[in-house]
Amino acid sequence: KLSEIETYCLDRVLRIEKLYDKNSFEVNTCSGYYGDEVESVYIVSDVRESIKNKLNEISNLSDVEKIKKVLEYEYGYLLDSIKDATSVEIKEVPFDSIKVGNESYHSKIKDFEMYKDYEGPIAICDIVSVDMRNKTAKYKIIDGYHRYSAVKLNKKDVVKIIVLGY
Repeated sequence: KLSEIETYCLDRVLRIEKLYDKNSFEVNTCSGYYGDEVESVYIVSDVRESIKNKLNEISNLSDVEKIKKVLEYEYGYLLDSIKDATSVEIKEVPFDSIKVGNESYHSKIKDFEMYKDYEGPIAICDIVSVDMRNKTAKYKIIDGYHRYSAVKLNKKDVVKIIVLGY
């Protein structure tokens, strides 16, 4: 059984490798009495190998290193601000406690349909501030603008996020 962090990383790797794209598959058909029929469906070999290599690479890493590696896969590098992260934690937080760092980029996001039913952590975040009196915190998104946009449209009050610790 996969942990929630592992499930998140698996989902990210499959999306990075565009497993949702029909071009990631080879479909073989054969003739039947009623027309062509699907005989077999395979993941294209280079996509399959890339997924396998990435999952093997992260399988024995700590949770924080898994998150860092998945971010490297997606963006090609790791932000300096998160290189020193030493832990990760999944938290359920009020949606309105999460802020985007780049409102200009966020306002341009249009294609987030694939996340409309997404149930995992919606973003990787840093803690921006903590109010000890009210025991609340504010978070800034590092990664997850599309998932955040989908949740904003669906108007969820409470969401899961991955919070980096330093």
